[in-house]
Amino acid sequence: FILAVILIISFIYFAIQLIYYIFLLTSISPTNRTVADYYSQKAHAFNFCDPSLFFLIAGLVTLFIAVASYIKMHQLEKGGGAIAEMLGGRLVPQGSTDQLERRFLNVVEEMAIASGASVPLAYILDKEKGINAFAAGLTMHDSAIAVTRGALEHLTRDELQGVVAHEFSHILNGDSRLNTQLIGILYGILVIGIFGGEILEHYKLIRTSIFVFLSGIILAIVGYTGSFMGRIIQCAVSRQKELLADASAVQFTRNSNGLANALKKIGGYTLGSLINSSTSKQASHLFISESSIDFLFPKLLATHPPLSQRIQLLSLIHI
Repeated sequence: FILAVILIISFIYFAIQLIYYIFLLTSISPTNRTVADYYSQKAHAFNFCDPSLFFLIAGLVTLFIAVASYIKMHQLEKGGGAIAEMLGGRLVPQGSTDQLERRFLNVVEEMAIASGASVPLAYILDKEKGINAFAAGLTMHDSAIAVTRGALEHLTRDELQGVVAHEFSHILNGDSRLNTQLIGILYGILVIGIFGGEILEHYKLIRTSIFVFLSGIILAIVGYTGSFMGRIIQCAVSRQKELLADASAVQFTRNSNGLANALKKIGGYTLGSLINSSTSKQASHLFISESSIDFLFPKLLATHPPLSQRIQLLSLIHI
């Protein structure tokens, strides 16, 4: 995390210096000798190494990251429901008459009994067609379990039961608390890239917004550093905990085939377990399977063990 902050500060510092230097060069006017001499002298005296500017930027960036993380952690104190809603989740009402929603609620209640935990809130990510799920919350009493619409539509009851049992393991083992806190901590180093992505997504390339568009490109490039380092931190926290949750799911359901078949469906499904929400990178370590894929370093930045390894290990468990 400290390395990520240092790299972000360095990239922003050199980006600002480079922009200023280009500005000096382009401001040298061939028609006005006085202006040309002024900017020419400025450009000639320019020095990329400016300790006072570096420490000023370092202080501002560090403050920005700290404030962003604090605000996000304060928001997450509302519990797992806040994360589910952040990702586009909808709370499933207890009186729902939808057959798939009713089955989901029943499975959640069954796994609560099997694991000895209190019944968490149940959410559905209606816009997500990939097969995925997650659990979040700071305590057992404010936890929430969410599944995608794709999971509800493509998984059988036994497979859904295995997926939900996997998420209950995260709640009982304290993973949900750690993962929720990690979202708040990492948000500070991810937020610059998030802002850059939002600018590029919502601003059209027109004359009046060229500067804003270029700012978005710079922020997105600088933000990739935070995303890269944040993903490594998520990987370090998530990978082994997923194997433990798989084993615990079998303990709760007394059926290793349910979760194994669900993982097989994810592997064979066109959309896999991908999540389209723009906020998914903040919570990629929460999901039961990869919610996004980094095309530059797919293996290095995988937050979960390979599906084949997880399926093979589940096949070795005998009830």
